[in-house]
Amino acid sequence: MGAPGPVRRARTHPDLMRARPVILALMVLAFGARSYRLDFQPLWFDEGYTLFFATLPGASISAGGAEPHPPLYFLLFKLWTLGAGFSDFSARYLSVIFGTLQVPLAWQLGRHLSGRPAGGLLAAVAVVTNPFLWSHSREARMYSLVPALALGFSLALVRAWSDPASPRNRWFLAGTLLAGLYSHYFFGLFALIPAVFVLLHKPVLRPAVVLSGTAYLPWVIWAAPDLLRGAGSRGESYQPLAPPDYLLGYLHTVAAGEACGAGCPTGTAGVALLTAGIAVAILAARCRPELGILLAGLGTGLALGFGLQLRYPFGGYVRLQSPTIPVLLTLGVTGSLHLLSARARVGLAGSALFVAGLALVGAPGTLREYWENLRPLEDYRPLARWLAANAWPVDLILCDFPWQVGYFLAYLPEPRPSLLYPPNPFGGDPPFRRKTEVWYPAYQALGGTGGGGLEGLLRNRLVPAENRWFGNTRLLRFASGTTQARWGRAEGPGRPPRLVSWSLPAAAVDAGRTAVVSVEWDLGDIPRSGLKAFVHLATVDEAIVAQADVALDEFPGARIRVGLPVPPGTPAGEYRVWAGLYRADTGERLEVGPHPTPDRRLLLGTVTVGRPEVPPRPDFLPGTVIPAAETRLGPLRILGFELVNVTSPQLGDRFRAGDIVELRVYLAGADFPGRLTLWAEADGQPSELGSLDLSGCYPPYCRLPIRFPVPAGRQLRLLAVLNSGPAGAELGRWNPGG
Repeated sequence: MGAPGPVRRARTHPDLMRARPVILALMVLAFGARSYRLDFQPLWFDEGYTLFFATLPGASISAGGAEPHPPLYFLLFKLWTLGAGFSDFSARYLSVIFGTLQVPLAWQLGRHLSGRPAGGLLAAVAVVTNPFLWSHSREARMYSLVPALALGFSLALVRAWSDPASPRNRWFLAGTLLAGLYSHYFFGLFALIPAVFVLLHKPVLRPAVVLSGTAYLPWVIWAAPDLLRGAGSRGESYQPLAPPDYLLGYLHTVAAGEACGAGCPTGTAGVALLTAGIAVAILAARCRPELGILLAGLGTGLALGFGLQLRYPFGGYVRLQSPTIPVLLTLGVTGSLHLLSARARVGLAGSALFVAGLALVGAPGTLREYWENLRPLEDYRPLARWLAANAWPVDLILCDFPWQVGYFLAYLPEPRPSLLYPPNPFGGDPPFRRKTEVWYPAYQALGGTGGGGLEGLLRNRLVPAENRWFGNTRLLRFASGTTQARWGRAEGPGRPPRLVSWSLPAAAVDAGRTAVVSVEWDLGDIPRSGLKAFVHLATVDEAIVAQADVALDEFPGARIRVGLPVPPGTPAGEYRVWAGLYRADTGERLEVGPHPTPDRRLLLGTVTVGRPEVPPRPDFLPGTVIPAAETRLGPLRILGFELVNVTSPQLGDRFRAGDIVELRVYLAGADFPGRLTLWAEADGQPSELGSLDLSGCYPPYCRLPIRFPVPAGRQLRLLAVLNSGPAGAELGRWNPGG
């Protein structure tokens, strides 16, 4: 490496005064763009881990815990959550701050490397618009802090190399090196060659490097077992990656972002731009030793990362090389300014084109994050809204993975159910001894539970009450089966299939809790395969409040036991319980004895629904539609409604004249006086659908179901009227059959 040339003054005072407003504007732009719709994308696995680790003692976060990275970011994040909380927005906000700090650091580094204010401004623009840095400044991981520390370390190296006698530069070098080492292991791979150069060629700076290494040594000793296990480890399905493919994948992701897949058309252009920038920086390194040192650090970091860990890469392996990315961008910007220093305008134009080209390449991937959910099947927000509406604080949520705990910390409002990880519901005070319900989000994308494992254990000890799919996760609900029951036995003649006995809850079931019902059938010689049993909890006018449909071959004996989850907001009162059998392939009901009704079902008795101990939450009503018209109804307010086609469920929210439709109206209020009457106007002709007594309702909201046949007509308008008042609230307008 040639002798360094004369050090050019990086700026004059007027240059600094002119640059500061521009840099401040870039920081405001970076902060605003990274904060905008910060919680639009769902949390992903690693962010869930971050939130989970914030609940652990500091010593349990890394090295021997579940997190394979050094602890600095997680300790900072833990302190952050003490004041900011665990919401997805606040969890990501810390990364926004680190991402904003990258802007002035890139400006300073580019200015010192190029010797020109324009070099610093272009480097700052390159960092602001880079899709990888943009994206990772919007997630709760260390991949925003680590690039900022890499820029800080590179800046400290450049400043200390030209002015090693400055104590400020020496402390800056030691501090950024130590912080980077405690943030990510790959930071050490990037900083290795620069640190060696300092030790060999700058004796004055040796104490700074030695001090950082000495302070890092205790952690290396503590984490050595994890480091040795992690080096060279790979998943069973990971395929080896050739070095050229590894490098191309790295450049592709740096230029176009992780949202731009392998077939992304802009990725190739980005690879070409970065390759040209690296080539120019290598040529310019002959004139400026600091450029060569940083380039050597980049190359060594990429090579060692490939050899130690990434020969068998996982999908997002480029993020491990995050320390190299902002430095690579800065070197690409400043290389042409150095190489063409004699032709300043040409060099400036080349750098500007380099930055503009990368901004255009990365724009599609960056903008995509603002309007498209990139992980819809992994989005736990709908599941969390369902839990917020139905789970009580005394319940348990069993989590197979730490990231599920993190998701629920972010998405579930206080007071939330207890989050249990590892999921051992039968230790200590088990839920089947208490009036506690258990929720189990069984993640299915890794092979599923298949009814075994924890799911099988829960099915054997508790009563299944609910089974709902949310993307790749199946939410299972279980109720205790030890509550006091009223038993009944069928009397009278009859041939199989016939009802033998049943049991219903003896005490009132709170709205929002599960009514456990058991039914024993005598099938005779009828095969169990292909048969399903249904149990319905219904109002007097046959509107179904809760139901369970189970396959008979899921139960080893003749008795089945099911849970009927009573929806929150269900008015207090008496409800009927019906049961029957049907064929799963055709839906045809079997005629069951001893006393079937014309629609082939049996009345088991009644269940009392009581006012709940825990008031329902009116802010969480999954599946409801908010009326477009006025939602006030006297002292009450219509929160929303559901419209279900009972006759033809396959039509979804569409229906035809004559179909039986079930309407569920959600009313909010402090008091519920009188009755609610529902009217339908078909082509302008009004007809009363039914009247509902509000005496069983209670604050803060009431869920009122009613069934009716759809009147004939081209236009249907539904109205709700309180106490036969002169005016009502419009629920909506439909075109039956359309």
